[in-house]
Amino acid sequence: MVLQFKTHEETYTDVNEAGKNNKESIEEARERIKEGQLDRALDITNNLIKSACQSAQITRAQPWFDRTCYEERKETLRALVKAKTSKNPEDLTRYAEKRKQYKDTIKVKKDNYVEKKAQQMIEEAEKYPFWALKRKPRGVVKEIPIQNWQNHFVQILNKGNRAEAYEASTPKTRKQGTGEWKSRRTKSPKGSEKPKIE
Repeated sequence: MVLQFKTHEETYTDVNEAGKNNKESIEEARERIKEGQLDRALDITNNLIKSACQSAQITRAQPWFDRTCYEERKETLRALVKAKTSKNPEDLTRYAEKRKQYKDTIKVKKDNYVEKKAQQMIEEAEKYPFWALKRKPRGVVKEIPIQNWQNHFVQILNKGNRAEAYEASTPKTRKQGTGEWKSRRTKSPKGSEKPKIE
């Protein structure tokens, strides 16, 4: 099995083609609505939504995880499966060696990538020194004053701009509550009568 990776240009072309297909589908759905075929228009719209959701689930590997890492990972997993199925000590040691080699490769690739990115940042800083003075975007405000919270919830929850709270109902005494409970308990719900056997 040979893996084929897409270049950025190929990916960009695929995205553009998908966009054109989506526009055509939207136009088709509009035509179906004008014709009164609402079920067909709904099917087309649902398919568009599903296709958009599926493309969002694609995950990408780390930028430093290249073909070499992938191949070593595959070999390591094969060695693991062989070690588990055969339960042979030699296979287990072979797996341990492969795993160590795989981990070392990943560490080297990651370190090289971080070093390369750091070097690029240094070159950019030397080329454009004023970027270091550029303002960084502000983060989230950590403390919000209580007055802001109060105003926010009054605005959302007080739709009628009432000045007072709703009137509270009078609390029931214990006897009233008990009497209510007993009367409810003695009554049986509808349809719960036991059928008579004759």
